[in-house]
Amino acid sequence: MNLSFEIKVIFDDKCPKPGFLSGFGFSALVYNYFTDNFSLFDTGGNANILIHNINEFNVDISAIKNVIISHNHHDHAGGLDIYFKLIRILRFMFQ
Repeated sequence: MNLSFEIKVIFDDKCPKPGFLSGFGFSALVYNYFTDNFSLFDTGGNANILIHNINEFNVDISAIKNVIISHNHHDHAGGLDIYFKLIRILRFMFQ
């Protein structure tokens, strides 16, 4: 069976995996096997938890090519500010 997408929950109020942090909100990392890149669905409510959990999955944040926000509530878009700061830094470093 060939997979098209892989979805990993990276931010939630319940976290059963050791090493991961939990918090109020939701975020998922979607890997697209066709395009060979990641999309971030929502960002949870805390940028530090978001970045920590992305790192726990050994994903380089620069590999995230798309960010999709389901709706403008803090628990789904609260980590967006740090993401844009990091991407600006990465873009500046590589230009």
